[in-house]
This record gives sequence, structure tokens and C-alpha cells, in this order.
Amino acid sequence: MNVTRLAATAMMLAGASALHAGAPPVSPSSLAPVVEAGTIEPPVAKPVADPAVVVRTLPNGMRYALMPNSGPPGAVSIRLAFRVGSYEEADDERGFAHFLEHMAFRSTRNAPNGVMDNRFASFGVTLGQDQNAFTMLDATVYRVDLPAGEQDGIRQVLAWLRDTADGVVFTPAAVDAERNVLAAELRARMTPLARVQRQTATFLTPELRSTVRDPGGTPESLSAARPEALQAFYRRWYRPENAMLVVTGDIDPAAVARLAEQSFSSWTASGPAPQRPARPKALNPRPLEAISLVDPSLPASIAACRAALPDVERAPSPERLRKEMLSALWLRIFNARLSRLAAAGGASFLGAGAVVARDGPDSRMTCIFTAPADGRWQDSLASVQAELQRFVKDGPTELEVKDAVNNAVVTAWSAARQAATRQTPDLADAIVGADLSGRTFETPMGAADTAEALTAGVTPATVKDAFAADWSGTGPLIAATTPAAIAEEALVAAWTANAAAKPLDVYADHQAAVWNYSNFGRTGKVKKRVPFPDPGFVRLVYGNGVILNFKHTDFASGTAEVRVRFGHGERAFTAQTRQPIGFGAGMVASGGLGKLSAAEITEALGTGSWTFDLIPETTSWVMSGSAFASDMLREMQVLAAFVTDPGFRPLIDEKMPTVVDMGYRLMRADPAAVANDAFEEALFPEQRSFPPREDLLKWRSADIAQVLKPVLASAPIEITIVGDIAEDSARQAVAATFGALPKRASLPVPSGPGPFRRFPARLPAPVTGYHEGGADKAAALLVWPLYVANVARRDEEYAINLAAAIFRDRLMQRARIQMGKTYSPSVDTQTPDDADQGFLAASFETTPQDLDALVAAAGEIAQDLAVGSITQDELDRARLPMLADRQQALTRNEAWASILSLSYRYPEAIDELVRYRDQMQALTLADVKRAAATWLRQEPMIARALPDPKRFATERSAPAGPAGAFEKH
Repeated sequence: MNVTRLAATAMMLAGASALHAGAPPVSPSSLAPVVEAGTIEPPVAKPVADPAVVVRTLPNGMRYALMPNSGPPGAVSIRLAFRVGSYEEADDERGFAHFLEHMAFRSTRNAPNGVMDNRFASFGVTLGQDQNAFTMLDATVYRVDLPAGEQDGIRQVLAWLRDTADGVVFTPAAVDAERNVLAAELRARMTPLARVQRQTATFLTPELRSTVRDPGGTPESLSAARPEALQAFYRRWYRPENAMLVVTGDIDPAAVARLAEQSFSSWTASGPAPQRPARPKALNPRPLEAISLVDPSLPASIAACRAALPDVERAPSPERLRKEMLSALWLRIFNARLSRLAAAGGASFLGAGAVVARDGPDSRMTCIFTAPADGRWQDSLASVQAELQRFVKDGPTELEVKDAVNNAVVTAWSAARQAATRQTPDLADAIVGADLSGRTFETPMGAADTAEALTAGVTPATVKDAFAADWSGTGPLIAATTPAAIAEEALVAAWTANAAAKPLDVYADHQAAVWNYSNFGRTGKVKKRVPFPDPGFVRLVYGNGVILNFKHTDFASGTAEVRVRFGHGERAFTAQTRQPIGFGAGMVASGGLGKLSAAEITEALGTGSWTFDLIPETTSWVMSGSAFASDMLREMQVLAAFVTDPGFRPLIDEKMPTVVDMGYRLMRADPAAVANDAFEEALFPEQRSFPPREDLLKWRSADIAQVLKPVLASAPIEITIVGDIAEDSARQAVAATFGALPKRASLPVPSGPGPFRRFPARLPAPVTGYHEGGADKAAALLVWPLYVANVARRDEEYAINLAAAIFRDRLMQRARIQMGKTYSPSVDTQTPDDADQGFLAASFETTPQDLDALVAAAGEIAQDLAVGSITQDELDRARLPMLADRQQALTRNEAWASILSLSYRYPEAIDELVRYRDQMQALTLADVKRAAATWLRQEPMIARALPDPKRFATERSAPAGPAGAFEKH
């Protein structure tokens, strides 16, 4: 965790901008006709399933679905879903569904000693990333993504999945070993936030089965689980009629169908079909009530919720689709109002919003929440509740409904435009998700047609009625989580007083802001065009010196990634300014522009949204965004506007104290983050990711502007555009914006060592930090210093990465499989070029009493590697997934944009891209042994995090975690 990343939290909570990281903005241009609000509600047809998905049922009742897809080429994704989760567990079976999921990785008839050593590595599969599973309330899903889907790979994966279906072996030794892993996972997931969520759920709906059927189970139920009881649950629920196999990707459907039938046709059910738990007939009626939860490690939040029985069947009916669409419309309208309030000066909350959850097996929940600023919970609640009361009384305006409807339709049509470039893993997940949730997997074009039909005839009265239906049921029930206690009576009294207050005037549509950043000067002209046949891009140089790297791809239909590089980045910082400036950079978007606030930018752009991110890298600043090809000119205008006229508005200063407080509280509750902080304080006391809080709070928007504005205004600019857009369109968009700016001179090269970290020649003794995340948690970080990386030592860097991957596999085997003392240990390397000194780090969480044993085990593995105990098989299993990951990355615009954006300043980046596979394959076992001997022979720096004795002197073990999905890593 890093202070720089807190900016994302700040922007989300402040509600000051429409940032959609990783997704292109919705384009308003030429996608679909605008749907006008009317007065007649037309009939909505039942959605039609995508005919490209072939669904068949075997004689034993198992279904399988196949869908060919070519993105990325060669890839195949396989899922096996069972309609059983924690909801089906009896009182003495809590956590059994999740236990079975773990056992499928531990002990099966064809792999009785477990497959955690990743037997699919030869197919490029990374365990935990490409091979995984998760358990939810009502389902368990196993998943494997094959980067290159050879028939033998598909056959072996299906053989393993068949073993999960009826070949899990429940030996006492395997059950006991995995019980420890499950306890470690439960402990790791029981964060302060999870503990509060558990208490809140119990307060809201104590009578519901879903409330007390957490997938992780309880410490007591896991301790009591016996092989025969687990096997009985397994045989009862893992049945052909409860299972669905999904295979998508670069496949021959007929060949895969034969493999599926060969693998699963002989599977038979054991005994009669079990009865599923009955759904509740009613919820206990409850008046206004409140609960106040105190946790010093969490930021303040208040939620008001209403619970009711499910209002639709879990089937793809027109009624269900209509309800979901109407909920989405009022949520968009209401949340937009709250976002405007949060973005206004003097707002009493960082952010607020509403959600409707109707996918649960036994309830529908509607909640309205707020994150108070500076402890102003009364003002925050009053402000949000006043807007709620106004919506109850008046509903939305016609203009709000029209805008929300247009957005829903345009969003659906924008997805339809990208149908041809959908990714294989996403399709597999979507097919499984639709089946488990009782929805129809439509074609994107069909979904767009459905969206039009669902929104046709929608009026303000329709939306108001939908809101009233959702905001009904028990309660309202108020749950507050705060660092300091609030009396529950005070919460109830505040809500009651707010409800009796004079209502706000009818909401008035305000004049939308006008986008006035369209003219940057005379359109620039290209003076030079240089082609780079390998790897297939061109470089355009404009008359004012602006550089455009352009590459056309067909990875994502009609969309492109944008990167803008300028300035010297972190190299121009000092040790004292690196973290504050990095944090402030993340706040630039919420500060808006000189002429428009962030909220006004969203209004001015209309149906389209905007993307913007600004981060300092080692030797340059980077702006990033994404856009539809049809919106590239507008995206360039947004980025050019932030270069020429950033706002740095006072809103940043208003939000900063609460955001900083939030970040530090969350950090202190995370044992791994506390161990990292203790490590940094011992080695780099002036360069910590979390500097003293008072130091960070001294910074204001004016200070950030003083550093950033000169760089934004005067640094030479290099732009990269990668995606499904014509070169001429990209050229013109840049010419009218960045190409029209005055010519910029080169900035002076920074002098001095920069703010970069260097390890001392002699490492300090082990250090300990104290966290607030739970009395039964501890964490450790073992760090081996490397060197300051550079291009000349790339082969050595790759060899170290391979050694780290082997280290990670061994640590997983030792710490998780053999010892059962931790859930997901990790080994990573950090080797930035010409910046911070690199390092290799091993980290894990466990109990305080087991921490030293795991530290010793990690040290033993490192020393074993250092003396050359590495096999060729280990090397191959580490290398093949890394090669597959790089190959898959090169089918994504984001990866190409990142690489090409470096190509002008660092021409060697292209050479490395082209030569990566050859370099990796050329590394020998002797190379990897040499790297391990060089860098792992020394003793590591060790940092531990233990429970804060002042806080946890009397705390006992935590209760079970919140309902949700438990995923294996």
C-alpha cells in the first residue's frame, strides 16, 4: 500500500469526477437513436440467448456450453460450476462447500498429493492466476485459463475437473492439512472491515439464512469437520444435474464436445437428489433502529438500509429485467445528485451513494450511505437524508430521466460495438454468471435492443414508483461505523429529526456546463513520419516538437488507449517531496480545470464520460486515458486541457484531511502494510511510503500546483495512441490539440541523486511494527537487496525473476501445503531501471505464534536456492507461465501503449519487447543458479508486524467473515 494510491480513494469518495479506469468512455456519437421518455409502457419480449453458445445436456443431466472466440488467439478458458454454496450447508456443515473446493486442489484420485505444484505449468498456466476456484453463497466455480489451448492441455484440464466432480479423496491427513489452510484464509480475510460487515449484516437481517452462511465457515465448524462428513456433503451436492461445464476460446466445438462427453458421461449421482433449503416466507417487521460500531482503524461511514423478500424470480423474465433497469435509472439519477453535493465547496461528506442488491437468494436490500468528512456525521446524514426526502416527495425531473435513459441505451450500444473483440476469459465468466444468476446470455446487439425496449416509455413517475418500491421493507435500519463512539439513540434521533425537517424545494435542473476547451491554437502539421516495421508502429513528429507514437490494433473494437509523457517524473523530486507530490498528482482530476470543476466537466461532456490519470514514473510524468475512436478528438481535448489549464481547486484542500486520515487508519489495520512500514522506517526513514501524517497534511493544492504547473505548462510532450483507430484520425486529433500548442524547450536535467532509495551496506537488525488488524494476525516481510537495475543487466534481472518464481512455488508448498500455516504467501521482485535499488521480497500472514516458524522456513528455502538446489523441471515450470503471460499481454492495447510510450526516450524498450522470448529461453539452469547464489546467499532484512498490545490485550479470536466469495490463490 502506498500513499500515492490513496488518490484513487479520494477521487472515488469525493465524487468529483467520472473516472472509469480500464474502460473506455461511452460515446454519444452515432451509436443508437436517442430514446425519448414517453407515457406508454410497451411490452418487453423475453431476451433471446446468444446462438453462438452451444448448450447440450448429457444423459446424466450435466450441461456443457461451448463458444468459439478468437480473442486472444489460441487461448481457451474452461469453467466448471456447481450449484452449491454455503447457503445449502446445514448448521453443522458451515464452510463445507469451501472446504470441498480446497480439497479439489489438495487430494484427488489422480493427484492424491495435491496439484498445488502446478501440473499445468507446461501449458503456460500460473496457479492462482490462471487456475483457481471460488465459493459463494449459492455456487462453487472452478476455472482454468489456457494461454495456448492445445488439445492435450484441454484434455488434462478436463481430467482434473472430472476429479473435482467425483474424485476428491478425503483422507484424514489431507483433511487435517487443508483445515489449517482454511483457518489461515479465514483469519486473513477477517479484516476490521470484514468484521464490521459481519456485525452489520447480523443487525440488518439476523433471521436470514444468507446472513449466517458465510462461505468461509467458522473456526468452530472447520475444527469439527471430519472426512466422512465432508464426503457426505460432497456426494449429496456434487451431482451431474447440479453442474455446468463452459469452454470458450480458440476451439473446434465438435472436438471439445467429444472431450467433454468422454470426460463426464460416466459420472453418476450418488443417492437421491437433496432438498434445497426453503426460502423465507416473511421478514420480521422492524421500526427505525440503529447500531453503532466503533473501530479506530476504519474511516467513518453511515448506511441506512431497507430489507425485503426477493421481488423477482431468479429467471430471465421481462418483469425482472424491467425492475433491474428501473432500479439502475433511479440509482444513476440519485447518485449523480449526491456526487454534485460532494463536489460542492463545504460539503460535509467525502462521498455518498445508494445501492440495490436483489441477487441474494433470500432478500432484496436497498442502502443509502455516506462517508462523513472531518467527523461531521450529523451534517453528513442530514444532507444526504434531505436529498432522499426530496426524491421520495418529488422523484426525478424529466431531464434527469431522459439523460439516464440515454446513458443506459448508449452504454448497451457501446458494448455491442465491441462484441467482436470480447476476451475469452470474460466470455467464460459471463456465461457462467448468467447461468448461475438466472439470466439470459444475450448477444451484445440483443442486449442493446433489450435496453432500448426496457427504457422505452419510462417517465419520471415510472422511476419514482420504482424508487418507492425499492425503498420499502423493514426499517430503515441505520448502521454507523466510526473511529469514536456514537450513541445509537443519537443516530435514531438524528434520522427522526431530519425526516421531520422542512423538505427541500423541488429539484431544479441547472444549466449544464459548456465544454470550452476546443481551441488550442492553429492546427499543427506533421513534419516527419518514421515507420518501425517491427513491432509495427509509426512515429509522427509535429512542427512544435510534439511526438506521436501510433499503432493500429484490432484487440478491442473501436477503442484506443492513450498515454502522454512529459517532464522528468520522480527524478526531479527530493526524498521529502516524492510521496506528497505523488499523492497530490492523484488529486489533480478532482481539482478539475481552470474554467470547469470536475463535476462540470462531466456535465459538459454530456452522455460521454472522461478518463484521466496522472502518475509520476521514474523519469517522466504519464497521463493515461482511453476512448472510442469516434471520441478521440474529445479525449485529446481533455488531456490537453489538463496540460494547459489544470484547476487545483480548493476542493482538494477540503477533502485532503479526511482522505489522509482514512488512508493511515486502513494502513494501521493491515498487518502486511505495517510490516512494510516498519521495514521502510528502518532503512529509508526519510522516504517512507507513509511519511509522518503531519508532514503530508502540510501540503495544500497550492503547493502541489507550484510543483506541477511548470512541468505541465512547459515540458516537451510525447503521445502514444494504440487501438482500433485510423492513423489519419489519430493524427488529426493530436494536430488540433497538442500539435497546436506553442513549441516547448527541453527542461533542465535534474541534478543530484534524486529521491531514490538505497540499501545500506549493512542491514539493520530485524524490526517489528504493531498493527490494529486483529489479535490473531501477524505478518512478516523478508527482503534481499539486489542492485540498481539497468538495460545492460537485463539477462541477470530475468534470471532473478525466474529464481523468485521458483522461490514462490517452494514457499507455497512448504508454508501452505506442508505446514498449513498461511493462505497465500508471495515472493516478488522490484527492479525499476535507474531508480530505487531493486530487491526480492517474501511475505506472508499467519498467527503470532506461527510467525517465527514461517520466517525460518522462508530463510531455509532461500539458502537452499542459494547453494544451487534447483532442478531443470522447476526452471521450466517457472519460465513457461511467464512467457505465456507476456504473450497474452501483447494482445491488449494497454500493454502496447505502455511499451510504445517509452520508445522515444528509451529505444531499447522496443528491442527488449522483440527479444524477450529469446532472452528468457536462452537463460540456462546455470544462469538461474548463479543469480540465486549471488543474491540469496546474504541474510535478508526482516520486518514483522504483531498485534498492538495496547489494543489487543484482551481480544479473543475473531468471528466468521462476511458473506461473499472465497477464492483460492
